[in-house]
Amino acid sequence: MSLRRALTLALSLATIAVLSAAVAAQAPDKTTEGIVVLGANVGGNTDTMNRVAEYDVARDGTLPALGARLWGNNGTFTFDLLASHGGDSRDQKYAASISAAGGRVKASFGFDRFLHRLDHDPLDYVGGSIATFVVHATDHDAGSDYSTINGMWNANVDVAATEHLSFFVSHKMQMRDGTHQAMTTSHCANCHIESYGRKLDQTTQALALGARVAAGRFSADYTYENRTFRDDESTPTHVYDKAVHPQTLADVFLNRVSYDQRSGALPFDLVPEFTKQTNTVRAAVALPNEGAISGNFTRSSSHNDNAGMGAEFTGASGRFTFPLGKRAVVKAFLRRYDIETESVFVDIGEAVAPAGPAAGLTYQQVFPAMGDVDYFTESTGSRTPTEAAIELALRPGKRSSINLGYVFEQVNRTNFHVEKSTTNLFKAAAYFRPTRTLSLRARYEQAMTTDPFANIHAAKPAILQYGPSPGGLPFAGLQYFEMYGSRSVNFAASPTDSLLFDAGATWAPSQEFSVSGHYRVRDMKNDALNASTWDHTIHMPGFEVYVAPTDRFTLAAGWGYQRDTLNTVFSTLNFVG
Repeated sequence: MSLRRALTLALSLATIAVLSAAVAAQAPDKTTEGIVVLGANVGGNTDTMNRVAEYDVARDGTLPALGARLWGNNGTFTFDLLASHGGDSRDQKYAASISAAGGRVKASFGFDRFLHRLDHDPLDYVGGSIATFVVHATDHDAGSDYSTINGMWNANVDVAATEHLSFFVSHKMQMRDGTHQAMTTSHCANCHIESYGRKLDQTTQALALGARVAAGRFSADYTYENRTFRDDESTPTHVYDKAVHPQTLADVFLNRVSYDQRSGALPFDLVPEFTKQTNTVRAAVALPNEGAISGNFTRSSSHNDNAGMGAEFTGASGRFTFPLGKRAVVKAFLRRYDIETESVFVDIGEAVAPAGPAAGLTYQQVFPAMGDVDYFTESTGSRTPTEAAIELALRPGKRSSINLGYVFEQVNRTNFHVEKSTTNLFKAAAYFRPTRTLSLRARYEQAMTTDPFANIHAAKPAILQYGPSPGGLPFAGLQYFEMYGSRSVNFAASPTDSLLFDAGATWAPSQEFSVSGHYRVRDMKNDALNASTWDHTIHMPGFEVYVAPTDRFTLAAGWGYQRDTLNTVFSTLNFVG
C-alpha cells in the first residue's frame, strides 16, 4: 500500500470527523464529549522478533502513542469517532460510526494498518549428494528481514426505507505491501534450490449490496458481492540451471525437462489475479415455542484471470429447530453443494536432445510407450458433498443434560479414483451434577467411513530391473514413467473407523478450591487398504488443581500426558538406479 493511499484515507476519515462535529454543533441541545490519550512505548529488542512480536512494530527506543475519541448525540443524529497512532506509520487505526434520521441511516467506516513479520528460511541445511544425485541451495537475499504492511478498510451503510424494508452496501479492502521469500528449483543436473526476496503490492476488494425484508415472524435478505484480487508488482523471473548429465556433464538431458538455462529468464512465484461474483439468498421463519426454520441458497462464479479458468459453486442449506415440551428440543441440518471446475489443456514443452543416443528426438519420441505427454487437467476440487445431521437435546433435571446425535456425510467426486466416500457418525454427550460440589461430563463419538479419501497406487513399484543401467547410455534401462506406472499399493491417512471418548470430573467444595481430572482417547484405523493397515491412537489423561486462599493470591497447577502412536507403511522409490 502506497503512502498516498494511507494519506488519502486518513484525510477522508478526518473530513468525516469534521463534518460530523459540524452537524452536531449546528443541532440544538447537542451533547459532545471526547477524550485524548498521550503516551509512549519504550522497549529494546534482541534476536528475531518473528514470534514475540509477529504483528507489532516493537522498535528499539521510544515511540509516542497518540489516541483520541469524540462522540456526540442530539437525539436524531449521533456520531462516534476514533483515531490512534502508535508512533510509526505501520501502526494506525481509525474508525467512525454515524447514525442519522432517527437511526434509519447508519454508516460505519474503519481502517487498520499493521505490520506482519515473515520468516526467512536460510536454506543452510540444504546440501548433500548420493551417487550422482546432488542437492544444494543459494539464497540471493541472505540476511534480509521479510515483512508486509497490511491495511484493512471496512465501510458499511444501512438505510431503512420502510418499517419492513432496508438496503445495505459495504466495501472492504485489504492491502498488502512488502516482501516475502520466493523459492524455485532447477532439476536434472542437480536439485538446485534458489531463494529470492519477492516484492508484494496486493489489493483485495469486495463490494457487496443487498436488501432485507422483515415482517412478523418472517425475514429474508439478498446479497450480491463482487470480489477482486490484484498484484501490482511484477512477477519475478529466474534463469534455471543447464540440464546436463550430473556426473559426465554431457548435454544429453535436455529432452527430459521442459525448460533450462537455454530458455532464458522465466517467471516464477506468480500470484494469480482473480474475480469472483456471489449471489446469496437467505430466509428464516420463527415458529411458536422458540422453534425456527432457516435456509439459504448461494451461487458463485470465480475466475483465475491469469490461467483463464474458473469454478462454479451452487449450494443450499437449511436448519430446523423444534421444541418437544419444556425439556427437549430437536435440531436438524441439511446441506448440499456442487463445485465444478473447468478443465484446462496443458501443452507440455517438449525439448529436443542436442546430443547422446536420443539426439534430435524428444523424450516421447524415444519412448512412445509413455503415450501423449499433453493432457487436460481435471481438478479433484470438482465434487458434490451432502451433509445431514439431527440432534436431540434432553434436560431430564436441573443439573443434568443428555445430547444424542447422528451425522451423515457423502462426497461424490467427478475426477478422482475414489468416486464416493460415505461417513456415518453417531455421538452422545452427558452432563450431570449429583451434588453442588461435584460435576461429571462424558462424550462419545463413533464414525464409520466407506471408501475414505486415499492416494491410489501411490507406492511399491514392481521390480522391473535388478541392476543399474549401463554406463554411457543414460537412456537405456528402466525409465521413471515405467517405475511410477507399476505402483500398486494404496495409501491413506483417513480412517474407516474412528472412536472418540472424553470424560472428566470436577470437585469444587468452595470458590477457593477445585480439583479437575480428564481422560481423552481417540482411536482411528483404516483396514480397507489393499496391502497394509493405517492406525492412529492418542491417549491424553490429566488433572488440574486451583487454589485461591485470598482475593489477591491464586495458585493453579496441572499435569498432562499424551501418548501418540501412528502405524503405517512407508515406501521410497529407487532413485539412483
